[in-house]
This record gives sequence, C-alpha cells and structure tokens, in this order.
Amino acid sequence: MRHRRNPRVFLEVKIGAAAGGRVEFELFADTCPETAENFRGLCTGEYGPELTYRNSKIFKSVKGEGLQGGDIIANDGSSGLSVYGKPFRDENSINKHSGAGILTTTYQGEKRHNNTSQYMVTYARSRALDFRHVPFGRVTRGMEVIRAIEKVPTDDQDRPRVDIIIVKCGMVGKKEVD
Repeated sequence: MRHRRNPRVFLEVKIGAAAGGRVEFELFADTCPETAENFRGLCTGEYGPELTYRNSKIFKSVKGEGLQGGDIIANDGSSGLSVYGKPFRDENSINKHSGAGILTTTYQGEKRHNNTSQYMVTYARSRALDFRHVPFGRVTRGMEVIRAIEKVPTDDQDRPRVDIIIVKCGMVGKKEVD
C-alpha cells in the first residue's frame, strides 16, 4: 500500500464492440510527482481538449509483458504529448516493476528522458524494465480488464486485432471527461 494522499484515476475501456470495463490506478505522486501529474492531467483533460486519454487506443499488447497506450495524437505509438508542453525527464527509479498492474513510462523510439502521454501497464513482473522505465502507479481495481486486454489476439507487430479504446477517464470520485 502507498501513501493515502496519492491521487486515484480511472480509464474506462471498450474492447471491440463490447464494454471492457473500468481500471482504477493509484498514482505514486509521493515518489514521482511530475509523472503522476502528467497522467492525472491527461485523465481529467483539464489542461486542454487535446490533452486527454479519452478516445485514445491501446496500440500494443505483448502477452506476458504488458499493454501500451497513450499516443493521443496518432494512436499508433509514434507520438504523444505531455501536459507540460514538451517531453519531460525520467524521475527516480525507486519503484520497481514488481508484478502485474504496474503503470510505467514508455517512450517513442526507446529514447530515455522523453516522456509524454504514452504509458505501459505490466501483465507480469518485469525486472528488465527496472532502471529503464519509471513505474509511477499501480492498478487498484479492474485487473480483470487488463487480463481481458491481454487475451485479445494481436498481429505480428503486437497490435490488437480489435480496437481497444479509452471511452471515459478522470479522477476516482470526480466527474469523468465527457
């Protein structure tokens, strides 16, 4: 369990034509404040209408490893935006990829210190990601939705064969982005 003042956010997901469900996250603002605020702001949409996860896709899923999303521009992993107006640097690596449901940074082209809106949620423990990506949150509810995404068939480039779309997002207990 983490600091009880850490913000909690949600992503509501649609998998193909079916409702996938809601995933809630605790963001580690106590250890990664800049990264947590970026994700929180993209969930609420409060930094501008184009700065939201709403209608973005999960564009990659690697069974046994994790899902990737957050390309709020092209929806294919080639781009992203941050609430700060530019990419931002990695924060500390105190947190580890200790199991399934860890919310972590990911980059376009694997270039470090290039954080934007893209993120990854792990399907399993991954020591290989430690010190390369920054874990800044964890799933607190809705791990069954993450497991359902993991089961979606993918093509030879790990792209889901059906659209997986964030249909709503926001702060837990607050009004979601419409």
